Amino acid sequence: MVRQSIDSTLSERIRDDKVQSCHDVYLSLLKSLCLHEFPCGFGSWRNSSALRVDTFSAVTLKDYGVDTDQLESLVQLVNDEKSPWKLDCDWSNDALKLRELAVRKPEVITDSFIYKWFKSLRIIDKNVTCIDKGMLKFTNLEELTLSANSIDDINGTCIPKNLQILELYANSLKSLLNLSRGIPPLTHLGVGMNHIDSITPLQSPHWLNLVSLDLSYNRLSDLPTVVSTLSIMELLKTLWLFGNPVYLIPSYRGFLIDNIRSLTSLDDIPITADEKHEYKGIHRYSDRLKNESRLSMSVYWLKGLQPPEEIPEQSSLIYTIIERRYYIEYSFPANHIPLLLMEDTRNTVVQDFIDDSAFECDDLARIVLCKPSHYEPPKTTFLQTHQVEFQEEAMYFSYKEQFAVENLELLRDYLKHGIQINIVEETTMLSPPRSPPSSSVSKERLKSGKGGKSKKEAPPPEKPSKKGKKDAVELIRSKPERVILGGCTMETSEILEGKHSLRLVCHCGGGEYIPGSVSLDPSPPQLDTDKKGKKGKQKPPAGAQSGGKKEKSASKKDKKSSKKDSSPIEDDVQSSVSVPPPPILVLIDVELERWNSINEFRKKLRESQQLSKKLS
Repeated sequence: MVRQSIDSTLSERIRDDKVQSCHDVYLSLLKSLCLHEFPCGFGSWRNSSALRVDTFSAVTLKDYGVDTDQLESLVQLVNDEKSPWKLDCDWSNDALKLRELAVRKPEVITDSFIYKWFKSLRIIDKNVTCIDKGMLKFTNLEELTLSANSIDDINGTCIPKNLQILELYANSLKSLLNLSRGIPPLTHLGVGMNHIDSITPLQSPHWLNLVSLDLSYNRLSDLPTVVSTLSIMELLKTLWLFGNPVYLIPSYRGFLIDNIRSLTSLDDIPITADEKHEYKGIHRYSDRLKNESRLSMSVYWLKGLQPPEEIPEQSSLIYTIIERRYYIEYSFPANHIPLLLMEDTRNTVVQDFIDDSAFECDDLARIVLCKPSHYEPPKTTFLQTHQVEFQEEAMYFSYKEQFAVENLELLRDYLKHGIQINIVEETTMLSPPRSPPSSSVSKERLKSGKGGKSKKEAPPPEKPSKKGKKDAVELIRSKPERVILGGCTMETSEILEGKHSLRLVCHCGGGEYIPGSVSLDPSPPQLDTDKKGKKGKQKPPAGAQSGGKKEKSASKKDKKSSKKDSSPIEDDVQSSVSVPPPPILVLIDVELERWNSINEFRKKLRESQQLSKKLS
């Protein structure tokens, strides 16, 4: 019996919990179909005498009708969604049909028949660690899905010989070398969301029949190697590479389209004839291709920040001036080159990103970013915008910086996890210098006697300046105090999935923020200077000067009367109702540079050559 053979095979194979093969999981799923239990198989629930014979010549028409009605009712128990005997058969398109066959013709259900029956298997999230030779028994299997498991290596000789589609998403694959040995000619291979860093094994002749290939979200960072490997696949029509480090290269799409002429779709975007024409001939510049990405970061405005609290008047702070400056800092990979640094001479503040305690650091080193030196740079740093003064409505930065990043894998992980945004307030105290106590005067008084004058002549009085004003006192600037007023993480994973420009309003604290309630216009409001000049020369209306005092006195009386009319209950209600603070919002734009034609590629190539000469 099939049931006994399955039980014996499971008891022999499932002994080691650490290793679970694909065939073992299949046997457990096959056992869950209950092919020899009600309503399938033979049993007291059906008239077996009428069904075991090959012909119904010895059965009367009445008995045949009763047996047919009984058989259809059993089949309905298998297929009906509300039936308690309806089982989960999502792991194969053929499982439900096999149960129905076990009701109609249970005598054909054998081991060899079942292995020939299945054409598709989907074993997802079952902790499969390997594919054994037991899968070779599926002689007619065409589609095999083993996603979300723990497979780190696959031997191609264990793959069924008639297989056409193989999907291994979200596993632990690091190489395709063993899979390329003895694998049958596939038409589709899906190995996305793994740890593959090289696809050179795909140059084997076994892969020349591939029509679609999914390599998304791996660790491919060398675009010339990827292009040379895939260009030999003349039947390849559909390709997915988004989520890889090579996806961040500006000329990524152009080089793939011009080198793999058979492609019709790249990263779920159809390839048009115009696009092929724009990139025609770019493959001749493969030797000048750099594995480098360019990313621009823009910070436009900050809104919703509350006014700073006033320091109470004290005797020691009478002559103290308090300066408050505000800026935005954001995390960024350390291994990068600022492209606009040659034109813009402002300094960039860098801070190593280690943990939350680093945010409270007061000492911020100002250095000019350049190419990485011999030492290992930190994985992530903090860069900042220029500082602005407080404005109640909005503080506009108009900050933009463009970077060239050579460590593509680090940039990919950075965009995948998001950008940390912080709002920083920097406070500096300016105070006059304190006069030191004069010890020489006390010694001279002791020599001259009580109330005597010093023998030394008094210094001549300082001559006043030509303008008749005293010289300004130089104030001592204290060490700036740095406080983070709010922060958030900007989600940027959409850049890895095809959205090259991302403009978001970051909610960094304060009250509740409703998405879409704030305009995404980055430009500050423009002031109409013509109207201002006209208004300044306007004459006051007649009677304005004479009646000004009366209006003021009337307004004072109105205020006093309103205060008298307001009851103490209303005052208590107004004081108890607290107005929620406005949300603290920052408008930020992140853009991944793309070169959309061969002419643009040539232009950027000349600019990069000029920049490299300046850096050298």
